[in-house]
Amino acid sequence: MNKKLGRVLHSHVWIYFVLLFGFAAAALLAEQFMLAAAEAAITAIMLVAALLQLFLTLPPVYLNRVYYTRGLKALWNKAPNMDSLIFVGSGASLLYGIVSLLIMGYAIGRNDWETVLHCRDNLYFESAAMILTLITVGKYLESIAKGKTGD
Repeated sequence: MNKKLGRVLHSHVWIYFVLLFGFAAAALLAEQFMLAAAEAAITAIMLVAALLQLFLTLPPVYLNRVYYTRGLKALWNKAPNMDSLIFVGSGASLLYGIVSLLIMGYAIGRNDWETVLHCRDNLYFESAAMILTLITVGKYLESIAKGKTGD
C-alpha cells in the first residue's frame, strides 16, 4: 500500500511540477509579448506625433511659400534681404526636422531607442511654422498701421 501511495504522490508531484513550470514559462512569454506590444505602441505613438508635427507645419509653409521663392531668388542674386533670412531660418528648421524624422524611423528599425528619443525631442517643425506665422502676422499688422496713417 505504501509503494502504491508513493507512486501516486510521486506522479502528482511530477504533474504539479510540470504545470508550475509550464505556467511560469507561459507567464514569462506573456510578459515578453506584452513588452513587445507596449514597445510597438510607444513606437507608433512617437511616429504619429512626429508625423503630426510635420503635417501641421506644411500649411503655413505652403501658404507662405512666397518667402521661400523670393528669399532663394535674392540669395541666388547675391542680394540677401529679409525674405532670405526667413527662408534660411524656417527652411533650416524644416529641413532639420525632416532629416531628424528620417533618422528616427531608421533608428526605430534598428531598436536604437537613445537615438529615437533624441530625434523625437529635436524635430523643430514648430520653429519653421512659428517663424512664418509671426512674420505673416507682423506684415499684416504693418499693413493695417500703414492703412490708418493714410486716412
